Amino acid sequence: MQEAIPQPTSSLEAADPVVAAALRAEAWAGEPFVREGEDPADALGEGTARRRALDEAIAEMDAGRTAPSPQWKVRYGLLLGLERVLAEPEPTTAAGTALRRHQIDALAGMLTELIAASQRYDEPNGNGNGNGNGQAATAEELEQLQVEDEDEDSTLVVEV
Repeated sequence: MQEAIPQPTSSLEAADPVVAAALRAEAWAGEPFVREGEDPADALGEGTARRRALDEAIAEMDAGRTAPSPQWKVRYGLLLGLERVLAEPEPTTAAGTALRRHQIDALAGMLTELIAASQRYDEPNGNGNGNGNGQAATAEELEQLQVEDEDEDSTLVVEV
């Protein structure tokens, strides 16, 4: 019996362990961490929301999780899904209807808030946003923020 030896699809994947980890995490999470045409160094740079999502995804995979934890989904699932949808040339709803400009603007605003929350609350010392309050949000507080965002946009259904 012959055995297939997997080959990386590009030399970049073989040369950069972060890109290889992102591809592994993409299969695990079901969302891309680096989209086609993006520079992985920019998309997954230290301190970015996507890099934090990747680091936590790798930690969960290394801990033996076969699927994202609810906490990971709350923090990063919506963020990655919105990035994917908004990166499309013409974002659409789950039913395939093109989003109107004000809907795209609302989703972009939500994405901006999620990125800011990720960068603000994921600092290990709780002081990453420069405001000096020294307090990090709990998972429950992040979940509440997401619930509030979902309540505001309850009439808009987008597949993320």
